[in-house]
Amino acid sequence: MAKLAFIGLGVMGYPMAGHLVKSGHEVSVYNHTELTAQSWQMENRYQTMWHGEYNLGFAVDWMRTDLNITLNEARKNGSHLPLTALTALVDQFYAEVQAIGGNRWDTSSLLAQLERSRK
Repeated sequence: MAKLAFIGLGVMGYPMAGHLVKSGHEVSVYNHTELTAQSWQMENRYQTMWHGEYNLGFAVDWMRTDLNITLNEARKNGSHLPLTALTALVDQFYAEVQAIGGNRWDTSSLLAQLERSRK
């Protein structure tokens, strides 16, 4: 089995890391809070998200740049990224945010993409 690192044990990260451990992998984790399901974004930004205010944080353009650097470097050096498909999916969602003019919106703007896709 593999030695893996997992950053962030929020709503998704905690169960994902748990499944990796149950599968026999050695998992090292880093989390800025305790091992509880919580979301800084939802706790601190829910009101601005509710009102469609997305100009407060890390821009979608920068997030997509970081995601692509990660994916390209992994391909180049042969790193195995078990969540590559998920990363590519998130990048696709951010591309859709950019397509509706959200290049400089922050990462919470995925809510705008979700709302648009439901219509």
